[in-house]
Amino acid sequence: MRGSRRGIVTLLGKGAILVLLAACSGGGSAAPGPSALPVPTVAPSPVVSGPYFTVDAVAGRHAISPDIYGITFFYQGPSAAAEYAFAQAIRLPVNRLGGDATTRYNWEYDSSNAGRDWYFMAGNGQSTVTPGASIDAIVAKDIALGTRTVVTIPMIEYINNAAAWHCSFPESVYGPQQSYDPYVHPKGDNCGNGVLQNGRLIPQESPILTDMPNDPEIQAAWVQHLVARFGTAAGGGVPIYEMDNEPSGWQAIHRDVHPAVTSCQEIQTQTFAYAPVIKAADPSAKILGPDDIPAADVLSCDGITGRGLWYLHLMAAYQQQHGIRLLDYFGLHYPGWGSGDPIANAANRIRLHQGWIARAYPGTKLAYDEYNWGAAEGSLSETLMTADGLGLFGQRDVDLASYWGMNDPSNDPTANAFLLFRNYDGRGSRFGDTSVAVSSGSAGGLEVYAAQRSADGAVTIVVVNRQRTPIAASLELAHHAPQGPVRIYQYSPANLSAIVPQPNQTMTGSLLPYTYPAQSLTLLVVP
Repeated sequence: MRGSRRGIVTLLGKGAILVLLAACSGGGSAAPGPSALPVPTVAPSPVVSGPYFTVDAVAGRHAISPDIYGITFFYQGPSAAAEYAFAQAIRLPVNRLGGDATTRYNWEYDSSNAGRDWYFMAGNGQSTVTPGASIDAIVAKDIALGTRTVVTIPMIEYINNAAAWHCSFPESVYGPQQSYDPYVHPKGDNCGNGVLQNGRLIPQESPILTDMPNDPEIQAAWVQHLVARFGTAAGGGVPIYEMDNEPSGWQAIHRDVHPAVTSCQEIQTQTFAYAPVIKAADPSAKILGPDDIPAADVLSCDGITGRGLWYLHLMAAYQQQHGIRLLDYFGLHYPGWGSGDPIANAANRIRLHQGWIARAYPGTKLAYDEYNWGAAEGSLSETLMTADGLGLFGQRDVDLASYWGMNDPSNDPTANAFLLFRNYDGRGSRFGDTSVAVSSGSAGGLEVYAAQRSADGAVTIVVVNRQRTPIAASLELAHHAPQGPVRIYQYSPANLSAIVPQPNQTMTGSLLPYTYPAQSLTLLVVP
């Protein structure tokens, strides 16, 4: 269990009574001696037997940012209606429009290049183009939902140059390749994966054929368009712009236009060229960066190990020199990346990144704007880890997060992890908004997250059992007197299609013994 111990109050032993004797005098009367004081009779508290965990409703309190419950939805394709309905159901706080394809998006042609993700396909097949139309439509939906949109600003050297379908490695130019796009054939041609049949990569002689030079003025004009259409960030428009997507991986995903490894100098040059024009176009907007891959944690720049730490120092120096804060969110991807348990990795990485911020650029918010946990999409394992991660983000004071990979919420069990925190009963009831302390006790194998709800004062507790066996453990609740029975909601192999209400339980004093099923999520609501 990774419960926060910040400010946890040490509990007195069971049945212990602290008697404070105060002497007072008045009217010449002597204060009575100890033998004259009545001794109160106090019923002993129940004794915890067996495994337990403790939730303290007054310790470790801090607000949970609602933006940690973000997801990436483009509201496109066959699952568009399901995505929108789910966004409504959970009152989606943040929708991050990012990913590899956004790196080469050209708002003037309303299309991008998918890069290595899909045969280096570019364009949208439209003969008449409305600049920025697809992003405008998503932002409009988000505003109607009350959702904050994160928009990606391309910083790479080249962006897509046309709306008509085209690709970087057409067979007519480069010859036979290992595989081809089975769906789109521009002018009857085949769009290849850029790999010859002998396994050699095809170099791109001239990216101008498929792309055009990017320029800060192009991106400034796009932000001005968004402000004209939706207002400034302060006026309800797009609130956050992220500086491209995973720049340390451009040479892999976008090797047709960026074959060289991305250097520290390039990241600095491009950031200082593009971020200021975004701030100038909308001074009330926030900027997120470097939006990089996990491997950047160990890359070095200018003698500093950790490209993110270097980046924070860089942005702090810019503010000191220019008097402008360019960076509002320190954003990175996939905090669970690496060997071992993904959630434990994330806990360590959050600690690392928060330490970097405190050391290099205090006041910067922490974001993981693209993540999942590496298990098969829609699997029970991914669902359990997603709930575990949401609890961790709230407990560890992360400011923003956006899940990647929920393609159809109506047919993806992972949606239940978000419902557990955002709408567990189908009537809009949520996990609490003020995190409170959890200590591990002896309930090994359980991960526990707790928060108090400001609307009604209820203490809400999420218990994650990722083990393959049930675990019996007692909840010990400090500094919160239950005002009625504990309501329980559960997601488990007993019903993998929904969160199911369980029979209410009554606490005995401050204790609630309960058995948490194998591979389950349990929400306790203590009124």
